[in-house]
Amino acid sequence: MIYKLSDTSIELPYSIESLKRLLNEVYDKENTYSHYEFVKWCDNLTMVFDEDDSYIDGNLKEFTENDLAFKIARDIECNWDLHLGEEYSVDELKKLNLAQVNLPEKWIRNWFKEINGL
Repeated sequence: MIYKLSDTSIELPYSIESLKRLLNEVYDKENTYSHYEFVKWCDNLTMVFDEDDSYIDGNLKEFTENDLAFKIARDIECNWDLHLGEEYSVDELKKLNLAQVNLPEKWIRNWFKEINGL
């Protein structure tokens, strides 16, 4: 299946290294992009990894870095949708500038710890 990637201002390759860099920037509040741009980038990473099965290790007992990147990126993009649905009404969402919305700091801290092996 071919996916259409979302437009995002983040111009980094879709990799574990890029995800770690972006998540560290968001955690340290050094990001120059919105959380919405970050979420779109994470969504793109999941689509790229989903399309390219070569990142999947044939040994199901072994959890690779790419598996971790996919898991965290999927968690970020799914929880974004959950956060919007829980925090805003349908009418508010229609008027909302998504670039002004931030993910909860607790979630960011958890993803930061997970990707950095803490």
